Amino acid sequence: MTSKCKICDDAHTNYSCQVSLYNDTQRIFYERQLPSILSDLQQLDKKRSDELKTIYYYFIQSHIEVLPRIQACLDEMTKQTDKLNSYTDSQVVIDEYKTGYAIPDDQKVVRYLKHYISINLFGIFRSILMQVIFHRYYIMQMINKFMVNSLVQIH
Repeated sequence: MTSKCKICDDAHTNYSCQVSLYNDTQRIFYERQLPSILSDLQQLDKKRSDELKTIYYYFIQSHIEVLPRIQACLDEMTKQTDKLNSYTDSQVVIDEYKTGYAIPDDQKVVRYLKHYISINLFGIFRSILMQVIFHRYYIMQMINKFMVNSLVQIH
């Protein structure tokens, strides 16, 4: 039975040593390691706050420098908007699209013999094609003039 008592005493001694070791480790953690970790965390957060403060300062300063320029642009845009006159602008558009050409006459019905039909159709197609090309060119010129005048008026 002494061997059981010895085993029990050894187990109790081992247990007591482990509890003592656990208590020492816990005390070291709560008295030294945790305060050190929290202090480091506090210093990191202070650095972060200081950097954020600096960034906000530069952000605000840059906006303070730019806002007067933006305000001047907005004021000038307001002045130019007040100067807009829809009647004058519509007259400019009308003047740009005036051609001076008369309305074309109605086409007359022409009777042709069968062997002249192919020659006449070629002439008609050529005439229509030339009109389409001319009108496309003329419309492109008018659009370009309108765009240039619009840009000149804006500036």
